[in-house]
Amino acid sequence: MKTISKSLLLSCSLVLMGPNVLAKIHHDSGHHRTEVDRLKAELEQLTSRLAKLESEAAKNAEQKTAASDNNVPVYAGTKKLSLQLSGQMNRAAQLVDDGQRFRVKHVDNESDNSQVRVVANADLNSDFSAGAQWEINAQSNNSSLATIGENASADGGNTVATRKAEIMLTSKKFGKLSMGRGFLSSYGMSGEADLSGTGAVALSSNFTDLVGSYYFVNKATGTRTAGNNGAGIQVANVIDGMDGLIDNRVRYDTPQFFNVLSFSASHLGRSNDTFNFTARYAQEFSNKIKVSANAGYTQAHLANTSETLTTDSYKQYVGAAGILFPFGLNFHGVIGKRDFNQQNTKNGTMWVAKVGYILKKFKVGQTAFALDYGQFNDLLPVLEGSGEKYRARGYGAFIVQSFDDISTDLYVGVRRYRLKANQVSTSTGTVDGKYKEITTALLGGRVIF
Repeated sequence: MKTISKSLLLSCSLVLMGPNVLAKIHHDSGHHRTEVDRLKAELEQLTSRLAKLESEAAKNAEQKTAASDNNVPVYAGTKKLSLQLSGQMNRAAQLVDDGQRFRVKHVDNESDNSQVRVVANADLNSDFSAGAQWEINAQSNNSSLATIGENASADGGNTVATRKAEIMLTSKKFGKLSMGRGFLSSYGMSGEADLSGTGAVALSSNFTDLVGSYYFVNKATGTRTAGNNGAGIQVANVIDGMDGLIDNRVRYDTPQFFNVLSFSASHLGRSNDTFNFTARYAQEFSNKIKVSANAGYTQAHLANTSETLTTDSYKQYVGAAGILFPFGLNFHGVIGKRDFNQQNTKNGTMWVAKVGYILKKFKVGQTAFALDYGQFNDLLPVLEGSGEKYRARGYGAFIVQSFDDISTDLYVGVRRYRLKANQVSTSTGTVDGKYKEITTALLGGRVIF
């Protein structure tokens, strides 16, 4: 009887509570449907906003492309094309004493001159890429052209010259083909083997960069007019680093073999064909010793007029090497021979030796020290049997302090030039050429950007 009463009571309770429970369940279900609808509406709004932003971005890209077609500055590459702008400024105070007069000039250092370049490149696929390069020198008073004189013509001028204007096709498997104005294959091969770290002020065998146009003063007469057939003798007449040419050419570079060895060849056309072949080797060993060795051959016909006794026609052989030890000591050497393409003409020769030390003591960057010596024989061509002979020498000392965080080098360099000549032909006769030494100092800096 008690069990029946409890069951009856429970049933009555469920009947009384049932409507309230069902109402609550129905209310909760409606609440969830409302929340889902709200989230769905927000998602649709975000999708619409994203589509609008993508449309605006595409429109801006089209406007930027159109702007580049109208010679407005381009700040980024279009499609697959990348565009890079870089350059440097290298300025110095040039102090020169030719044995008779002393001058101070403010120059652009030709050792690594001021320049600006623009490089465009696009990957065609995983192997091939195409590109173009435009590089100019923008120099005010070139250090190799400045000289001692009585007027402004003695300065090195204000020049804007094209170093490179070329197109390139590059393959990882097959190498690189370049067409246009640029470096012949041997250009820079000596400098690449100079591991001294002093290239900002004195690079390899390029001794004329500091004072190429200054005249040697004859000791006997005190004049600058006694020289080869009456012309004055400038430093660049008797000294040549044989470091290659820049001109309109076609050039091919092989890929690197074993990651250390490559070959290149180039052709230049003027009155006759000029060919240039170069081999390059560079390696860093496991003990951190770095080695670089290059060799080049040039068959040059550069004259646009009939070839006579001239520096424009020759065969040239050059070798350069350098080694850098991990503790900073380094050595560099260059040797070259120039066979003038004229009968009974003496061959010109040159050699350069350089020793340096790189100190890595300061946090701002390395400090590089170097001493060099060079000898240049009969690079002003003369006939065999004439008794005429030229021997020029140069030696110098250099310090370069690098500041890595701001891509800047500050330097000071000093070099002295000597010329000894026998039986020099002049406009008034034949004399022994005894010339006063030329001494120069450069104090300056290079900023790379």
